[in-house]
Amino acid sequence: AEENPIMIGPYGPYVIDEQAQFISLPQDWLPGSVTDEQVKQLIAKGKEKAKPVILGSGPVSGAPVQVLTGRFGPYWQEGEGKEAKRASIPKWVQDAQKTEDLEIAKRYLSLPRVLGTDAEGNEVIAHKGKYGPFVACKSEIRNLRKNDSDQHLFSITLEQALQLLKEEKTPAKGGGRKTQARTAKASVVKDLGTFENETVALATGRYGFYLKVGKENIALPNEFKKDEAKANSLTHEEAVQIISTKRAKG
Repeated sequence: AEENPIMIGPYGPYVIDEQAQFISLPQDWLPGSVTDEQVKQLIAKGKEKAKPVILGSGPVSGAPVQVLTGRFGPYWQEGEGKEAKRASIPKWVQDAQKTEDLEIAKRYLSLPRVLGTDAEGNEVIAHKGKYGPFVACKSEIRNLRKNDSDQHLFSITLEQALQLLKEEKTPAKGGGRKTQARTAKASVVKDLGTFENETVALATGRYGFYLKVGKENIALPNEFKKDEAKANSLTHEEAVQIISTKRAKG
């Protein structure tokens, strides 16, 4: 299937249509024996099935909010193109069959919640990323309660967040001195906004510059890794392109 190459991701083989929508191959299909014609039919069916549902106007730009399905599951999208705001639809929303509830969609598309500032004037936010809800101030991050339909995420106050940020961070499993030493050497250099409901930042560590997406580290192309000026010139759009390419490759 040369016209629409079959990719292999963490959830199995898939193809990408011209709208950059991910369509999984049926489980009984063998990637090596799939023809272009089969892929075209699959994409046609996927388009019919994946027609967006318009919920209403969004909270950020006022553009229409759509319900879409991508490689990582269903999500809300406000607007189109590079400026579109996206938010993954949480499992509790899907389980409650509230995927098309505009008010719930608005709450998630409005993230991060800016709670205020600390004593030094640094912004304190509440947000949700790949590993769940959290509060953050500069490079400090503390996890919030999970499995409560994100009530903590949308109700936590500035005072509560500041108190939580003062508490000692719970060490990760397999931590210890080596892990702590590595963490100490890494530092956030530049905030690059958000992508798919996760904070994106330029960071530097032992091996040079890299992107920090939520709690995930993504390597930068070689021309950025060791060149401080080049790394600092990185834009949000360039970062999103690097993240998308990296994740598409699995």
